[in-house]
Amino acid sequence: MKGPGGAFGRADAAIIAIVIAAAAIAAAALPARGAEGPAALRAELYEDGALTRVLPLDEAADFVVHTKWGYNRVVVEGGAVRVAEADCASLACVHSGAKARPGEMVACLPHRLVIRVSGGAGGETPYDAVSY
Repeated sequence: MKGPGGAFGRADAAIIAIVIAAAAIAAAALPARGAEGPAALRAELYEDGALTRVLPLDEAADFVVHTKWGYNRVVVEGGAVRVAEADCASLACVHSGAKARPGEMVACLPHRLVIRVSGGAGGETPYDAVSY
């Protein structure tokens, strides 16, 4: 095969072989996807700043969290977590919808309840200071 500068030689073949070998080594070093996918995502419930529960998002759950300020009904389904019902005045926690991505949160400030999604790919959020 001829390129613009001459014939395809042994040096070119060596460079191509090195690039292919490096790509194969890099692919082998990557962790296998599968069990670490959505199953690794979890919901962390904080009541008054203290972590009280950790729930996997791949298992359905429906329960009520009672605090001294009120209650919230938390539902985990379809790989996401949401507050389905609350007795606070604004209901901002209910209207915020379901959360399924690492770093997303549902907060009920009157009841001092925060639900944070964590885990997934490396346990990091997909946002940085600029994009968030």
